[in-house]
Amino acid sequence: RARALDSEAISIATPEPSSALMASSSAAFARVMKSRGTPLTAPAARSRARALRKSRAPLTVAPRAAVVAPAVSWPDGTGRAEDGVIVAEASVVNLGARGEIATGLPFLDHMIDQLTSHCQLGVSVVVTKDGTPCVPCVDASGDDDEAVAVAAGSALGAALAQMLAPGIDAVAIGSEAASATFASPLDEAYSTCVLSLTDAGSLAF
Repeated sequence: RARALDSEAISIATPEPSSALMASSSAAFARVMKSRGTPLTAPAARSRARALRKSRAPLTVAPRAAVVAPAVSWPDGTGRAEDGVIVAEASVVNLGARGEIATGLPFLDHMIDQLTSHCQLGVSVVVTKDGTPCVPCVDASGDDDEAVAVAAGSALGAALAQMLAPGIDAVAIGSEAASATFASPLDEAYSTCVLSLTDAGSLAF
């Protein structure tokens, strides 16, 4: 009796052969798909998908109109400022070579020279005291340092304004040719400057 029970349990626990399971599962799947009206073959499905793709209208995107900024020429600029016996003369050339910078204040010479290093402007600023021009990188500081700095800045500003005048005129007619963003990574600091040469003018840094 024990042997009979063991053989019965073994027969119950033994699954159907895999081929029989696959056959029964395939038959059941086919009946369901047939009732839904779904194609049973992969080639038929692929041909139906191809026909659907061909029937769709191609997607067209209208090209965007190109925005071309008017060409702006940047003339050379010059400036001159006087304060008593101090005379400062400056010139600015777009994409020009480094000029002579001699204000008698070496640190001011260095800061003005950054316009050549970072803006590709050929800048020259020479300060004359009592008829004697200063020498580049030679300290001639004294009680008149403030007057020297003001005269040099005024002359340089006048030269820049003259060079940038065409850009200001272009902005007046709606162009963005005279708006720019400048970034300068230096040894000890990182600075950015946003310049807009509109009628009112704006500078942020």
